[in-house]
Amino acid sequence: MRLKIKDLLRMTKLAESKSVSMQRKLMVYWTVMILTVGFMMLFILSFTGAFSNQERRLQECLEYQLEYLDVSLSRQLDDLTAQSITLSKQLSNEITQLLEVNGMTVSELDNQPELLEKLQFAMYEKLYTTLQVCECSGAYFLLDATVNTEAENAGHSRSGMYLRFANLNDRNTSGKDVVYFRGIPAIARNEQLELHNRWELEFDTSLFPGYEELMNNGVNRLAESGYWTKSFPLTQTWENVMLLGVPVLDGQGNVCGICGVEISSIYFDLSYPAPDSKFGTMILIFAPVGENNMELGKGMAVSDAYLEQSTFLEIKKENHYFSRYKSENETYVGMHKQLRAKTTDGRHMGVALLIPESSFRSAAFSAKLKIASFFLIFLVLMLVLSVYLTWRFVAPISKSLMAVQSEELYKGQQSGISEVDMLVNFLLTKSDVQPVNGTALPPDIEELFTNFASRSQDLTTAEKGILKYYIEGCDAAEIAEKAFISMSTVRKHSGNIYRKLDVASKDELMLYIELFRRCNRLDDLLDR
Repeated sequence: MRLKIKDLLRMTKLAESKSVSMQRKLMVYWTVMILTVGFMMLFILSFTGAFSNQERRLQECLEYQLEYLDVSLSRQLDDLTAQSITLSKQLSNEITQLLEVNGMTVSELDNQPELLEKLQFAMYEKLYTTLQVCECSGAYFLLDATVNTEAENAGHSRSGMYLRFANLNDRNTSGKDVVYFRGIPAIARNEQLELHNRWELEFDTSLFPGYEELMNNGVNRLAESGYWTKSFPLTQTWENVMLLGVPVLDGQGNVCGICGVEISSIYFDLSYPAPDSKFGTMILIFAPVGENNMELGKGMAVSDAYLEQSTFLEIKKENHYFSRYKSENETYVGMHKQLRAKTTDGRHMGVALLIPESSFRSAAFSAKLKIASFFLIFLVLMLVLSVYLTWRFVAPISKSLMAVQSEELYKGQQSGISEVDMLVNFLLTKSDVQPVNGTALPPDIEELFTNFASRSQDLTTAEKGILKYYIEGCDAAEIAEKAFISMSTVRKHSGNIYRKLDVASKDELMLYIELFRRCNRLDDLLDR
């Protein structure tokens, strides 16, 4: 390639004369050579990702999807909190009225099944309405009282009511059946509700995450008292749920119960399906998030991929595009945002979008491979075109000049290049070896000889001595022997000669010497 470029440079200088045809052909050849080298560089750069910044593309995808989820999920959680606070106020009024009428306190409602049933009848419509108007899968309330303090596990049993939607298959809950999951069965019969196949009379608070925190924490402002429990399996079902808990107050402002809504894993999947991307299906996570970790075991995840629900994800911000989330068995890339909602232990909930790092790397490599293949196709085309132009243009020039050098001049043989053919034809017409005056040469050839002879006058005396040996046909070893100098000195002088005469190699120098010899103008190289 290096020699070819030097030959091309030499021929380009020849074409700077008045010849138009050589200039045009060399322009085409130069263009092809530049394009070939350019596509070769592009092909190499494509593998480095210079034209396919997949990290940036993933960042844009994550930011777009996460912004939508942040707005949508924040709105839903705020609405659920507001509705639950409203429900809490309504239930507090009902409890206060019942206690005032009967002259009782909440603690005195233990072992009072008639009063607890009456209270639940009064609360049913409010709970049912909350379930219908909220974006949730269930609604509940429980009171710090039990129908039988002598029953087994009475210390963890609390009276209350729990309504849930049954057979969810889309986010729209309009017209869906409501089942009675917890509460006094007389209400279910009166309202013609089906009892859940896992129905129980009261709540088991030992299975209610964060119950103690919600009951024991003081309430300064009810508007700031809504907290989400961690995700937990609903008793004797295959569903996981998260409950929003808001304290219910008695007439003295003391916490006497809890109410709120439910989001089940099925409802969450239907509400927020994992978004697709060119990197694969993303994993959507709604879970407590800290500065350096996300606790999936206390949240929910939506994905077709397997993800251990107890996974504790360590967050590492390793570049400005996205974060890495590491579990014991897998590494993910993605982004997360902190939400206003909090858990019962005071941590903020967050929403995250993740992709297994192995999937991302595979997709990024495929994208780079596509771009590299595109450049490779064009590189092959340029190489083919380069070979073709070499065969049609450069090869005829070299062949004609070699014919001149070896005295094998073939009449009628044309190179296709006007300047070369003109020189060869001129030499063919010289059957005798007579001196050729400068005026006998064609103008273009005369200019070529004149410029080369002029450059030879820049040679030093030592360099002219070496050039004389070349004119006599000596090789480098013979020159060293005859001139009593080392081979390194011969190579040094030869390099200077090539540079000053603007030739690429000894072969090219010998070609010029042969042309000067045929025109009987060797003296122009040494004696001027």
